[in-house]
Amino acid sequence: MSNKSGVKVVIYVFIGLLILAGVTVGVLALMFPPDKIKAMVIPQVEKVLGRKVTVKGAGLSLYPILGVSLSELSISNTEREGFSNEQFVKVGKFLIQISVPSLIRGKPEISKIVIKKPSILLEIDKHGSFNYSDLAVLKTDSTEKTAEKKSSGMPLLPIPISLKNFIIENGSITYVDKKSGQEFIVGDLSQQVSFTIDKELRDILTDGNIVLSNISVKDKSINRPLKNLNVTLSHQIHADIVNGEVKIEELRLSFQKIFLNTTGTISGLNETPLYNLVIDSDPMAINDLLAEVPVEVAPALKNLTASWMLDLNLIVNGSFIENESLPVKGTLNINNSTIKYSDLPKSINNINASVKFTDKNLHIEKMQFKFGDNPVSLKAIISNFKKPFIDLALKAQVNLDDIKDIMKLPDGASVSGHIEADIKARGEIDPSDPAKLDLKGASDLKNVAVLWPPLLKPAVVNGKFNLSSKAIGENLSVVIGSSSLTMDASIVNYLSLVLPDSTKNFPRPNATFTLKSPMLNVDEFLPPSKNNETVKSEDQSIAVSEKNTPLIAPLPGVDMKGIISAKKIIYLGIEMDNLIMNINVLN
Repeated sequence: MSNKSGVKVVIYVFIGLLILAGVTVGVLALMFPPDKIKAMVIPQVEKVLGRKVTVKGAGLSLYPILGVSLSELSISNTEREGFSNEQFVKVGKFLIQISVPSLIRGKPEISKIVIKKPSILLEIDKHGSFNYSDLAVLKTDSTEKTAEKKSSGMPLLPIPISLKNFIIENGSITYVDKKSGQEFIVGDLSQQVSFTIDKELRDILTDGNIVLSNISVKDKSINRPLKNLNVTLSHQIHADIVNGEVKIEELRLSFQKIFLNTTGTISGLNETPLYNLVIDSDPMAINDLLAEVPVEVAPALKNLTASWMLDLNLIVNGSFIENESLPVKGTLNINNSTIKYSDLPKSINNINASVKFTDKNLHIEKMQFKFGDNPVSLKAIISNFKKPFIDLALKAQVNLDDIKDIMKLPDGASVSGHIEADIKARGEIDPSDPAKLDLKGASDLKNVAVLWPPLLKPAVVNGKFNLSSKAIGENLSVVIGSSSLTMDASIVNYLSLVLPDSTKNFPRPNATFTLKSPMLNVDEFLPPSKNNETVKSEDQSIAVSEKNTPLIAPLPGVDMKGIISAKKIIYLGIEMDNLIMNINVLN
């Protein structure tokens, strides 16, 4: 046979195959009209669900794409009392397409699954029952459960499967809880996902994205429901179901303007999962998040404005075991942030922080901010949260004029001046033994003017407070008008005054002081009493006021020793020279 004859035979055979295929498609189309497809499919679905199923239209294509389409599909809601008459599930159009050549090759390729305008209604009645709890598919026969328990190993697929596109368009989800009064609505659900599955379930790859938008949340305790929330999830994940392993190439979650990224692996899914994940965020603007919180949930937020940028990095390495700490460590950074509260006269600004943490420790490498123009800095390490050991350093400069509006002062009182503090603390925090904490520090008072009723003139204080875990000491000079004095004082074992003494073994606090003055004109800064009684003698009248005579009263439970000396005192018009007073208050 010549080559030309062979070519003709091939052409004739090919034309014959096309004609045969066309005839076959035509015959199958006649054999499976839409009504017949619905008659075949709907009863099976109704049997599985135990619900009424309706389909308005159905279609079938055979070559080169084997496809089935359904339009205006709906599944009825439960008929139990307490639930709405709305449909449980509605789908505008459902389409599945499979490549026929891929079936011939034994590697089915689902080229497309499209679900358009799906709508799902989830309800909880006043008794707490779900509208889907009576679905027949959820009622597994006990013999089937026993068989499942006896079976072992991972089931195999007869052939590998791949899905190029799984698309959901314009979907919606409505969740209504009539028991609690909550309502959650996803106004628009869209997704585009693809995956491949080998028949041994050892090589599963999925990637794509899911978008939930126009989300609203309503609660009976919130007058203004949350609206226009948006969540997106994009992913690329490799899985080995047989060995229980997952590799996350990309997992990006966003909520409004907050973005979290996850990469890593999860192993041991068939036993105790072991996580090795890295989670980090894009720089986050906290003010965007605060704007979403209803006033009813946090009333104080209405007085708060914030310009706060932070980023978070987490490492999860280990297993989540009940009653054990979480296997996490991470970092938190805050950059050039500002907080303004309406009740504060100044903003907290220039906030910068760098924090590292684990499930057991916290390390504040840097925390700096300003209250108005007053700088504050903090460094701290807290080890072992269950039995805390701290190493802390705090420095602050405070202009009292900036905070006087937030101090609760009596009528007629005022404060001004500057305080500089430098405090360090190191040791174990043990309420039963405060001595385990080594506390050191000092506060410098610079021209601190205090006007406090009944003083007529402010007391201007300069000097230093020294602080330790055992004692507070002070070395101060005070000027009130033409009067002045210096005071050296200390109180030892003061922690028993501020910490509860459950053991009853704390040492008794002990205060000592020395007060010296070249001149004290009490009449200049302390007003005479209106209730003075006048006692007349032969040569003078002496004003006596028992109620307003200065009384030195010790703190309860504090032993006190002190010396007061003055070269000159003027009190109620009486001048006294070289006054010395010893004070002892014991037990």
